[in-house]
Amino acid sequence: MKQSSLRQRVLRSKWRIALRELNEVWAGMERTSTLPDLAEYAALRRGTPAGANEIRALLTGSTALLLAFHVTEGPVVTFGVTGADRELRVVRNPYAGRMARTPAPHPGQTPRTPKELTSRFLADAHEDFASLLAPVLRWSEPADIICLVPHGPLHQVPLGALDIDLGDGTVGPLITRNPVVYLPSASTLRHVRARTRPRKETRRARAIVVADTMTAAPVVHGRLQAADLAARFGACVLSGAEVTMERVLAALDEQGRMDLLHLACHGFFDSEEPLRSGVHLAGDDLLTAADILELRLDADLVALAACDSGLGGHRPGDELIGLTRSLLYAGAASVLVTLWKVEEISTMLLLREFYARWEAGASKAESLRQAQLSVSAVHPDQLISYHQEISADLSAADVGTRRQLDRGFADALLKARRFAEANTAYEELLASAASDSPESLELTALLARSRRASRATPASTAYRPYADPYYWAGFTLVGSWE
Repeated sequence: MKQSSLRQRVLRSKWRIALRELNEVWAGMERTSTLPDLAEYAALRRGTPAGANEIRALLTGSTALLLAFHVTEGPVVTFGVTGADRELRVVRNPYAGRMARTPAPHPGQTPRTPKELTSRFLADAHEDFASLLAPVLRWSEPADIICLVPHGPLHQVPLGALDIDLGDGTVGPLITRNPVVYLPSASTLRHVRARTRPRKETRRARAIVVADTMTAAPVVHGRLQAADLAARFGACVLSGAEVTMERVLAALDEQGRMDLLHLACHGFFDSEEPLRSGVHLAGDDLLTAADILELRLDADLVALAACDSGLGGHRPGDELIGLTRSLLYAGAASVLVTLWKVEEISTMLLLREFYARWEAGASKAESLRQAQLSVSAVHPDQLISYHQEISADLSAADVGTRRQLDRGFADALLKARRFAEANTAYEELLASAASDSPESLELTALLARSRRASRATPASTAYRPYADPYYWAGFTLVGSWE
């Protein structure tokens, strides 16, 4: 017992010494640095909590309402602040205790499709957390920016996409009323406001796009995103075998200050070691959260059109470690990320709408809001038109890419409920698939599903293939809303 007690005292002493030394380093960087960026970086990494008065001052001049949540074993405590408030508003809500989680099969459960998993997750999240958004109606006006600071399980919930009573007799997601942006913690508001750039009526961005980096797993729609951004902003595009870590770092160094860094490649999340989360580059190269922490990114927006890009691991003090936090630490003013595995076509449609509105001068938060609502309202004919458009754009593509496009078109026909055409498309794909291969089995199941559906009642004219939040709610804007 004496040895154990002595060991604990030694460890506590070492911890206090290390903490004091670290604080001295941060304070010294903030106090003596002649470079504003370095002082700001030190303050952000130090994580000094922001008080209500400081938050109020940072929000002055904006129409933003900041809602910060604190999840306890009992209630969820909500703090509300605007630039015009004289005092902090506080509301306590009962909490059901069911910790919302990232979509994943329950132990022993047959794995479901990403859409089914996400639908279950959002249903649970709505039951647990939708009531937390009630103060928005009392404390803000329509079109005001709603700045949400999650805590605990709320970091993984797209609160802006949860259905709430909108106060006018209708029920719908918060984004139908207000643009929504997220912050990892209230203290990062300092960083956000310091790096916010003046709005422009129109935008010609300095941009870098990293796309379709894995030849073994092509991201066809990522390639199309790159082409769209090159045409729209004159972006520098890195794709294919050239996208090594060395090439990406060199491009970032050459560009210096930029409006946009867009990553349209495969991403991954490491739940055991969140700092190992990242995106796949060419060959075996990876760009991880730990790598990003060592960079200095002078970027207005970093967009991660990759699976699970927005997830992080929780640490004491509500520290969220992952790609999002790393990019903010590295200097990005805001980050557009996804909370779950995203569907390629709906992602392409959403990002194309988002960039069109941002280019025209809308804020990032409003651009995302409009893009999400636009995707949720896509008509079946628009989906088919998009596939015909990209098929023409990639008419000279290789055999593997053409087959991926043909499969995408067949899936689009099924989603649009044009069953006779879908049957034909799946039959043609099945005829050229290897017998008893995973692709053959999957196509057989899809063909059977399409044939069954063709015998059912025809689809309503009000049918919208991407109305389900799975297709658009996973995209969240973190950081600056301007």
